[in-house]
Amino acid sequence: MAIHIDRLDHQVYLNVLSGPLTLQDLQQAMRAMRELADQNQDSSYVVVSDAVELRNIPFDLQNLRKLAQIDPRMVAVVVVKSPFLVKVVSDIVSKVTPLTIEHRETREEALERARQLVQEHTQQMKSE
Repeated sequence: MAIHIDRLDHQVYLNVLSGPLTLQDLQQAMRAMRELADQNQDSSYVVVSDAVELRNIPFDLQNLRKLAQIDPRMVAVVVVKSPFLVKVVSDIVSKVTPLTIEHRETREEALERARQLVQEHTQQMKSE
């Protein structure tokens, strides 16, 4: 798999994407993040996705849309240094799913934004 996954913080996960990715790689990564969230008993989480070394992504919008909705606990993805095609695809996916997808230039900026998104989501859940 060309994706490394780790837990950075409470409700914040990191995936590091490298090389060309297949749909199967992305499916495996989604399952692994879901399992990590289960193990850590996270009721929601945000993913920091480091795309600095990413070479390409499958342009299969129907299946990418399904992947984005596999785990409703995943409320947002903050992508670091996304290539142009990834920006285009992720912007489309974020418009057709409830998943928030944002872009940042550095991993530090992405981590800061991910923490903010966790706080915002927590506040939103408390007010409902």
